[in-house]
Amino acid sequence: AVFNTYNSILANNKLYVGTQNGVYYSPDNGATWVGPISGFSYSSNAFAISGTTLFAGNSSGLYSMPLSGGNFTTVTTQFGVLSLLVDPTGLWAGTQGTFSSYAKGTLLSTDNGLSWSQANSGLAGSTIQTLFPFGDKIFAVKNPTGLYSSTDKGTTWVLSDDRASSYDALVQLVAEKNGKLFVAANNGIITSSDTGKTWSFLAAGFTPQALFVYGSKLFAGEQGGVRISTDDGVSWAQANNGLTGYLSANCFASNNGKLFLGLYGDGVYTSIDSGTTWTEASTGLSSRRIRSFAFIGNLTLVGTDGGGVNKSTDAGLTWTASNAGLSSENVWSLISTGGKVFVGSNDGVHISYDSAATWQKTSPWPMISNTLCVTATDIYDGTYYAGVWRKSLSEFVTDVTENSQNSIESFSIEQNYPNPFNPSTEIKFAIPLDSHVKLELFNTLGEKVATLINKEMSAGTHNYQLSIVNYQLPSGIYFYKLQSGNYAETKKMIVMK
Repeated sequence: AVFNTYNSILANNKLYVGTQNGVYYSPDNGATWVGPISGFSYSSNAFAISGTTLFAGNSSGLYSMPLSGGNFTTVTTQFGVLSLLVDPTGLWAGTQGTFSSYAKGTLLSTDNGLSWSQANSGLAGSTIQTLFPFGDKIFAVKNPTGLYSSTDKGTTWVLSDDRASSYDALVQLVAEKNGKLFVAANNGIITSSDTGKTWSFLAAGFTPQALFVYGSKLFAGEQGGVRISTDDGVSWAQANNGLTGYLSANCFASNNGKLFLGLYGDGVYTSIDSGTTWTEASTGLSSRRIRSFAFIGNLTLVGTDGGGVNKSTDAGLTWTASNAGLSSENVWSLISTGGKVFVGSNDGVHISYDSAATWQKTSPWPMISNTLCVTATDIYDGTYYAGVWRKSLSEFVTDVTENSQNSIESFSIEQNYPNPFNPSTEIKFAIPLDSHVKLELFNTLGEKVATLINKEMSAGTHNYQLSIVNYQLPSGIYFYKLQSGNYAETKKMIVMK
C-alpha cells in the first residue's frame, strides 16, 4: 500500500510517521513498520514529545501515548490541532476549529494537556467582522459583540466597548466624521470623540449593519433599507425613495460625486442627490448579493456573494464579472490602495495589479477573509475564526506605475482623476529625463500632509495612485506639488467623503 506521510518524529529509538490512515512507527530505521497505532484515526498534523509522552494532533483533537508503548488516548476534542511545540514553559498548541467547536488561537498547557490557557493577545481565534484604521489605532469589531483596539499594529488588542454588534456578511460597521467615530450597536450606535478612549450610546431604534459618511450626512443601512442623520446620529430619517425588493442595506461607497448602495439580495443602487433618491444599477451583475465596493481610477468594483468581483467602467450603469485567477467567488471585502486591489474571500486574500483584470492569491492560509483595511504601511486581514493577520505593503509592488516613453519633451503633471474623489485617485505626470522627483501633498494652510514620492525616477510617464485611507485624509481641499530640478507645479484636488 502507498500512504501519504504528513510529518514524522524520532523518539525512544523509534521513528513515528503520520499518514492519512493514522500513526505508524518503525523500530529499525524504516525497514519495517507497525501500525496504525490504535486510538488515533486519520491524518496527523503535528507531533511533540513532553517527558515520556508522545503527543499527536489532528483536525479532531489532541491525543497522547507513553513512549514505552501502548495505544493513543484522547486528551481533548475541544479544538483541532494544527501545530505542537514543547519548550520550558510547557506544551503549546496552535488550534483550528472542528465541526462542533471554534478555533481557540494558541493554547498553553503546563500539565501535559490536562488544562489549557489561551496564549493570545486579545483576538486570536476570533471572527472579525470589521477592521478600521483611525489615527494611531486599528479598531476591530468582533463577532458577535465587542469593539477592540490596538496601538501596536495588532500585536495586542484591548476591549474598547462591549456594546458593538456584528452579524455574518457585514463589514462596514464603523465610520468616521470630522474626528468622531461611529460604531454599530444593538438598537443604536456607540460614538467617541476622543479616538476611542470613551464611548457614549445613541439609541437609534434600529440596529445598523452598515455605516457611512457622505458630505455632512451619516448614512446607516439596516434590514429596512437606508436611514440618514444630519445631526451625528441623534435623529434619523428613512431614505428609501427608489429602492425595491429585499431592503437589506449592506454597504455604501462614493466616487466622483455619486453615492453607491449595495443591497444583500437586490443588487446595486446609486444616488446623485446625496441619498434623497435611488436608481437601480444592477445590469449585468453576476450576483445581486452585494458585500463591498472599491474604486481604482474610473473603474468601479463590487464584491458579491457567489458572483465574485464585478467591474463597471460607466459608474455602475453596466457590470461584468472579472474573476480570472480568483479561487473563490464568495467575496467579503474589497479595498484598493496604490494602484492595487485586494480581495478578501472564502479562500483568503487575492491581489490584482492590473485593475482587477486578473487575480493572484497572496495569503498562504485557506481561512475565510472577512474584512480588509490598509494603513500607510500595512494591510490587515480580519478572518473567520482566526483573528487578525498583518502583512507589510512594502512586500507588494510600488504605488508608482512607470510607462517608458521616448517622445516626452518637458516636465508636466495632469489633473488628478477622479476629482473630487473617495477613496482613491490617480495622479499622472511626465519627466523628460532621469531625475530626482518629489511629489508632496499640502492642506489649505500650506502645511505638508504627506510626501508621496521622493526618489530618483527614470524618464517617461508615471501614474501614482493616492488612497485617502493610507494618509487618513478628511474631506476638504488639498494641493499636490511635483518638483524636479528647477521644475515645480501645483494642482488642487478635493476629497469628498
